[in-house]
Amino acid sequence: MPLRDRKGVAPTVQSAGFRVAARIAQKGRLLVRMVEPLPMWMRSTRSKRAAFRRTPGSNRVNVHLDFAAPCRTRNIRGINMSVGIGSRPMTILSLDHVQLAMPPGREDEARAFYEKALQIPETPKPPHLAKRGGCWFERGSLKIHLGVELDFRPAKKAHPAFIVDDLARLSATLTSAGFPVRSEEPLEGYTRVYVDDPFGNRIELMEPDGRKSQ
Repeated sequence: MPLRDRKGVAPTVQSAGFRVAARIAQKGRLLVRMVEPLPMWMRSTRSKRAAFRRTPGSNRVNVHLDFAAPCRTRNIRGINMSVGIGSRPMTILSLDHVQLAMPPGREDEARAFYEKALQIPETPKPPHLAKRGGCWFERGSLKIHLGVELDFRPAKKAHPAFIVDDLARLSATLTSAGFPVRSEEPLEGYTRVYVDDPFGNRIELMEPDGRKSQ
């Protein structure tokens, strides 16, 4: 990240005694901030303004720091620098859990459906989150979290889809427990049904065709 003053001197960021950090914020705005410690000759200025321009097709931004008053120790009114942003690609690794909403005070109904009918064991919520209500159900990498929403509205369209084994037996279990299942349009490679949890949230249950003969 080279720096250049009016005389053409190009000290490095490290020798100048400060660092510059840049990142893309919400709505595409670029935030530039100075990170302490600042060198003494920069502290002597009364105020600074920052202007920046991203080079098209590049992950670097040209930043110009403009001083309202000349430095006392150096004849500099501004510094131009190039700041790299986004050089490390962001990678989504996996899905940690699914969060569904539920109305307050109905945790026992959630347990009857997710733990007893779907056989996903309940796991204790962290103490600082347990006071909010709701419950978590987890088995290995399968994690379903139910969170309390005061102005609750069931998710009729958005839904999680669970891969299951022996869909016919699970469907019978759900129906006998008071959670009727309904068929849906065919999906190649799967047999699938839908069921609503006690709060009206839509749940999809899918069994791969290859599992039926096992």
